[in-house]
Amino acid sequence: MKVLGGVMNMTPAKGLIALLVGGAYLIIDNWETVGPVIKSLARGG
Repeated sequence: MKVLGGVMNMTPAKGLIALLVGGAYLIIDNWETVGPVIKSLARGG
C-alpha cells in the first residue's frame, strides 16, 4: 500500500517521468519481442 500512496502523492510531472521510465523498462525487458515490431514500423511496413 505504500507504493500506491507514493504514486497518489506524485506531481503530474513526476508521474509522467515514472510512466516513461516504466515503459522504457518494459521495452528493454521484452526487446526480443518488441524489437522486430519497432524495426518493421521504422521500415514503413
